[in-house]
Parts: sequence; structure tokens; C-alpha cells
Amino acid sequence: MWTAEQGPYLVTDVFTIPAGCTLTVEPGVIIKLNHAFPSIIVSGTLDMRGAPDAPIVITSFKDDAVGGDTNGDGAASAPAPGDWQYLRTLDMGAFRAEHLRVSYGSNTFYGGGSSRASLIWTGGAELSLSSTTLSHSAGRGVYQESGITTILNSAISDNAGNGYEHRGGLTRISGSNLESDAPAYAVYNPTVADVADARGNWWGSPSGPMHSSNPGGSGAYVSDRALFEPWLLSDPFAPPEPSCCSSVAFIPGLEASRLYGPGAIFENQL
Repeated sequence: MWTAEQGPYLVTDVFTIPAGCTLTVEPGVIIKLNHAFPSIIVSGTLDMRGAPDAPIVITSFKDDAVGGDTNGDGAASAPAPGDWQYLRTLDMGAFRAEHLRVSYGSNTFYGGGSSRASLIWTGGAELSLSSTTLSHSAGRGVYQESGITTILNSAISDNAGNGYEHRGGLTRISGSNLESDAPAYAVYNPTVADVADARGNWWGSPSGPMHSSNPGGSGAYVSDRALFEPWLLSDPFAPPEPSCCSSVAFIPGLEASRLYGPGAIFENQL
């Protein structure tokens, strides 16, 4: 078990969770990966259950914004996409996470080449993400070869490559922010047999994603063989607009109504 009190944790090589083993990561844990080669390989089970006020963070060792100046160079360096490799699930492994933030990974040289570079690379495994943010990748957010992936109430944005790339298996994404900058796709499915289910998401515009079947869409690109209707009309993570006005009218010269407690006839008794 990894706890916040013992962190931050620095991964300097390939860290593997073997088949039959489980690593539980508690809320508030910070994990930093050092240099381009380190990665986290999941053949067993990785259980990351953060909290709204104590998310789990996986980031670059150059990221001083969380966990302090781990590399001890002051402000001489800054985190950048591709600072580490990826988190990869294999075979019958399982990766389950909620309230997780992953950023600055997907090194395109070590990360399986540019064809598979991603923050999370999953194949033949279970991937379940909730309230998770995947951002600042040098490649994709998620690359799925096979297995079962469920992503709920999450954000995949600000990545250099496709936000989510489906190459096989089962995919369900819902209630999430899938904004992506062209020419990258928010959801890309080049297969001929599978359909990625990406219904009920925000694509960056109330008009929905850009696709030939949605000519008025001005949001992020979505490929063929991806379900996207209906979509969300607003960003589920945007802060609510503050209420600017009172519903009570104040008219000069007129006394406002007064409220009293039951049976009271004098002021200050409510």
C-alpha cells in the first residue's frame, strides 16, 4: 500500500505489478517518474482511489507544483509532455482509478514508438477510470488495443495526439470532457469491426463534435465507428456561473416585507 504520508514516490525505472498481486494507492499520493524511460506496468491489479480533496497524481519529476521540488533544481526545469513513458495494463491485469490526475507522459521514443505513445496503453485488461484527468501527453491520452475500458466523468484534453484511440475491445466513455485540438481526434477508431461508445460527452461545443454526419458540429473531431449522439451541451467541469442579481425588489420610500416566526407580532423573533 502506498500512502500520502510516505510520498512523494519517485519511479526511476520500469515498475511492475505482477500477476496475482495488488497495489493499493491511497488518496493524496503523488507519484513522479524520472526521465523518459520509467513506466508503470500492470499485470496484476492497480487500485487508485483518490478523493475530491485529495486526488492521486502521476506526473513528471520536474513538476514542482505537486510534491515540491523533487529533482532539487529550483526553477531551472519545468515539466513537459514526454518526460516519462506510460502506464500500461497487460493481459488480465486491472487498473481501477477515481480522482486521479495523469500528465506529462507518453515519451514517443521509448513509449512503443509514435504508433502507441500514450499516457495509458491498455491491452487485454480492465481499465476503469472515474473523475480522472489525462492531459499534457506527448502522444495520446489512452491507446486501447483490446480489453474493456470504462471512462466516466473524466477529462481527456490538452494532449498532442488523439485523446482516445480505440484499436480493439470494448469502449465506453460517458459524462466526460473530450476537447481536443485539430488535427487530433478526441475519439479515433480505425477498426472495421468494433464501435466505440462515446455518447453523452462534451466535445468543446454545444453543437457537438465535427463529423460528416453532424455538419453543424464545431467541437473536437470524432472518427467513424464511434457513437457520439446524444452529447452534452456544456462542459460538465465548468464552474457554475455566479448569481448576480437578487430576486427581491428594493423601491425607495417603500418598506420591505418583514418575516416573523409563527405567532410572533414583534421584530427579531424569526
